[in-house]
Amino acid sequence: MPEDWAADAASKFDKQEEAERTKREGAIQKRKALEEQGITLWGEVKRALQLLLKRFNDDERKQVLSAALTKPETITVFAAMESGQREMMASFNSDYSVGYNAKSTRSDMPDRFGHFTMSVADDNKLILVAEQGVEVSVEKAAEHMLDALLERT
Repeated sequence: MPEDWAADAASKFDKQEEAERTKREGAIQKRKALEEQGITLWGEVKRALQLLLKRFNDDERKQVLSAALTKPETITVFAAMESGQREMMASFNSDYSVGYNAKSTRSDMPDRFGHFTMSVADDNKLILVAEQGVEVSVEKAAEHMLDALLERT
């Protein structure tokens, strides 16, 4: 019966179109959340790094770690260590991730690097996701970056 086919095909077509529209609207909402909240989350990462630097230096009773904001999307942390100078650069990237690279002035010391992806949670808030796919707090991300700088990982 042609009427049954037409009704069934139209119903299936409508469901597919609605699913595609919902998917597209979800992607637009996620992109909007990233654009609106990404730089704010990056600011929280920078503040967490600076707070940890201060606490570390206070515990050491001397300035071992220092930071420079070279541009709004980049912070460089320096460590004056007995084994030599190390530095870690963290940056907010255009793909809405936070990347970091810790390296030594000595060529025999390995570089350590990684990144955290910004992702939109169910409540439409941004979260950081580690390379293993696990959500991490801003503080844990900052600790991880400083661990790489201090060769604790």
